[in-house]
Amino acid sequence: MNTKTLGIISILMLASLLSACNDDPSKESNKEKTKAQNDDEIGVLEPYLEEPVLESHHNGERKFGLYYESVGQGKFQDCKTGKQYIVDISADNSLLHATYLALTQHSEQRLLIELVAEIETDNNDVSILQTQKLLRVVHLSSCP
Repeated sequence: MNTKTLGIISILMLASLLSACNDDPSKESNKEKTKAQNDDEIGVLEPYLEEPVLESHHNGERKFGLYYESVGQGKFQDCKTGKQYIVDISADNSLLHATYLALTQHSEQRLLIELVAEIETDNNDVSILQTQKLLRVVHLSSCP
């Protein structure tokens, strides 16, 4: 081999060696941190993911629909029937209210939820939902 060829081969080997040594390990660390943050976020949201909780309840009906709050009152629209209910958001149902506040940006924003509730009718024939258990929250604002 002549000197020119050896020089070119040496330059190519040096360039490949430098590029291999130039990998920034902090970039890999940032990727791992981002994945860890995403895993943490998923862990926080696990109660709200789309896996239903299968439980039997001797009282109450399982309902799936859109929930929102307006002027201090909860409202629920059943996706199956389209029927509207007022939701009691008293202290007994503070989990539903707290979950709604944590997941929404403004009042009247709708969340798709599944819950177990008893339905009561007041003297004016208004149906009121008494929430017994919040089963899941789906980040959708309309019925499927």
